[in-house]
Amino acid sequence: MESSSLLRKTAKGIAEVNTRKNRIPSRARTLLIRVDGRQTADQLLGREATGSEAEYHLEWLLEESYIEPVTTSDSAPLTPGNPIDLAPVKRYLDRTLHEYLGPEADAFGTKIDHLRSLEECQALLKSVAEVLAVVAGARKTQHFMEQIARNLPGEIFSPQPAPPPD
Repeated sequence: MESSSLLRKTAKGIAEVNTRKNRIPSRARTLLIRVDGRQTADQLLGREATGSEAEYHLEWLLEESYIEPVTTSDSAPLTPGNPIDLAPVKRYLDRTLHEYLGPEADAFGTKIDHLRSLEECQALLKSVAEVLAVVAGARKTQHFMEQIARNLPGEIFSPQPAPPPD
């Protein structure tokens, strides 16, 4: 891995942050949480007091497929005219919605499956935020939106969460 490579979480990495299923070491988990697709390996390692240990954990996360380098083609800006791979976004949204809404998240399943564009993703997220505000309350809605911002590329979703109902 080049130290100047941008790093992002894989679907496996996102799942580990959300579920702790594989119970990775705490220092590796801390690094995994910090991986956001906007920082290089050098930047991530620069924030750690124990450089060699952090470097070991970062390499381990890469080898175990919790993170991956962002390639030049991946880092192209996401715009309405720039096609994007929505499969990981769909999986993440489906899993996260089930965490927040339980079986009621199935109402969004078909909509998630049929997402085809950046605009459709943004519209769906707005609908989800509105439903969450009613069903789960403002605090959970805010937490959901923060989770989206941390775990998905920032360019995918720009809407603000819906205000709580009156």
